[in-house]
Amino acid sequence: MKHALFLSAALLTATVPGACGQAGDTAEMPGATVHLAGTDDAAADPQVASTADMPRFLLVDNDVLKADARFEEAIFAFDPAIAADLIEDANSRIEVMQQDAMAYKEADPEYFRPYGLKIDWRVTGAAGSLAGLEG
Repeated sequence: MKHALFLSAALLTATVPGACGQAGDTAEMPGATVHLAGTDDAAADPQVASTADMPRFLLVDNDVLKADARFEEAIFAFDPAIAADLIEDANSRIEVMQQDAMAYKEADPEYFRPYGLKIDWRVTGAAGSLAGLEG
């Protein structure tokens, strides 16, 4: 058992750069940006103008894709920037799946069946400036 744990830890540290740094150290991630909840970046960001303008759900129902992405209202109240990121991510997923499904339908129309995607984003808990999201 000890050997299996040691081997697992060795493999993890070999595959994850910076996994065994000092306390408080973080691995260098090129191009990574960190958004701290509670900072007022949402008001300064022109992309996040108003939560009223953001969709609460995205629906696609056509011959190649059936997609349904929903966003709980509490996410918009907690941090509009996070809500905007979730909407953008869902849109990206839907676009990529639609392109993939169309390509698959062209390649093998006899076997093709429409793709499906369902995402329900919700807040599982919040305390201060921290929130748990599930989706």
